[in-house]
Amino acid sequence: MLKRIPAHVWFTLMVAAVVVSLVAVVLEYLGIVNDLGVVMSLAGLALSIVFGFGGATRVAAQEIERTVADITVRVDAVRLAVDAQTDVLGDIRRILADRLPEGR
Repeated sequence: MLKRIPAHVWFTLMVAAVVVSLVAVVLEYLGIVNDLGVVMSLAGLALSIVFGFGGATRVAAQEIERTVADITVRVDAVRLAVDAQTDVLGDIRRILADRLPEGR
């Protein structure tokens, strides 16, 4: 399985790809790299999209993980409160059963 790469690494790679694209466009404009500049700028654009998508996905997954963990804690607290209320209601039912006559 692939190792998880932190989001800041993806965003750093995205910025590097954008810089490479901009440098390629400038070199193409100056006539230094000719048609290779177009290929380099398109490759840099594609890489920046891929790296940006990877970073955004990682951030979204981390946020979802934190939200699910928070919801789990809240559900556990509610479950404990319901269990405590159930115990109290059971105690009340037993006390009333002991005190009330059998016919009622």
